[in-house]
Amino acid sequence: MSCPIALLILLISGPGYATAASESALPRAPAEHRINSLPSLEEPLPSRHFSGLVPVPSRSFDYPWSGTHETLHTHYWLAEREHDPASAPIVLWLQGGPGGSSVAGSFTEMGPLALDDRSFFTASFNRTGIPSPIINTHGWTKASNFLAVEYANIGFSFCDAHPPHSQRDIHKCGWDDAAVANALLGFLRGFFELFPDYAKNELWIAGESYAGVLGPTAASTIVHANREAEAAAAAAAGGSSTGGSATSLINLVGVLHGNGGVGHNWGGPYWCCNGPVGFSTGDMPDDVRHHIDFFWMNGLTSNTMCVSCLNGLPVAIFGLDRWHASLIHLRQKVRGTGRDSECLTSACPVFLSRYL
Repeated sequence: MSCPIALLILLISGPGYATAASESALPRAPAEHRINSLPSLEEPLPSRHFSGLVPVPSRSFDYPWSGTHETLHTHYWLAEREHDPASAPIVLWLQGGPGGSSVAGSFTEMGPLALDDRSFFTASFNRTGIPSPIINTHGWTKASNFLAVEYANIGFSFCDAHPPHSQRDIHKCGWDDAAVANALLGFLRGFFELFPDYAKNELWIAGESYAGVLGPTAASTIVHANREAEAAAAAAAGGSSTGGSATSLINLVGVLHGNGGVGHNWGGPYWCCNGPVGFSTGDMPDDVRHHIDFFWMNGLTSNTMCVSCLNGLPVAIFGLDRWHASLIHLRQKVRGTGRDSECLTSACPVFLSRYL
């Protein structure tokens, strides 16, 4: 779907239907970022949409560790809630990866518009060759203002060290988790300058996969920045607590993640499969190896489940199946090493995918 998504965004000013909803009493927003039409769209947009770049100046930081992020031009796509957006929470969506496009995730998962097989069976597609966005009747804009942010230099975002269409080394932007979190903090400050009426709304950070790392890291950075702002406001007021200024605090209320990869031990199956245990997945079928990576790193299996899988298999398989024999050997070697849960959990999907 990457090609249709690129076509859709690049041709954003193409023919389509403008939103017909009343503009009265809606939150203030930059007119130059308004999406009035989309190519090949056959229905009116269900709410106001905005897309653009928010400049985020380079900044040195000391939380959660010291570093500096480059000047970034962050691309966002905001789709307002389909009713009463002024009172709706904002859900900031971070795709996983790291490096996945949140805009792409919006069109394939929970956004207000979908690109799927139906996109190729419309009159507009037959006429233009451009896949049609389809209204997602289960999109999160039913309940929230949905904000897809392409963090770091992903998608249409770029840093000054690696401008668009440049052949320069993309790694010159120097991203890591702390730099991304602090750049997201800078983005939110710039975003709320563009959308000042939304600064008071509840903000949720949501994501999947590696956003299980980025989301909490960004949330922690925002909480830290809010505390600094409150302390500065109190000092300016002569020591009395003022709660910070309304313009400096970000109203973060929570973090959501599904299938989130959490913790710092990413690539954990590598330790079990290639480290001192000596258990190799190199000759496993791709689907089995991918199951191991996905289920273990996303925390979807437990040691209890794995032991249940092992104990529940027919005895005949023990001596006949080389995968099972290898895993029994693995279980014996790691028992008592302190890595039991990690290694056995990474092995469990083999049984889930092959025997259950």
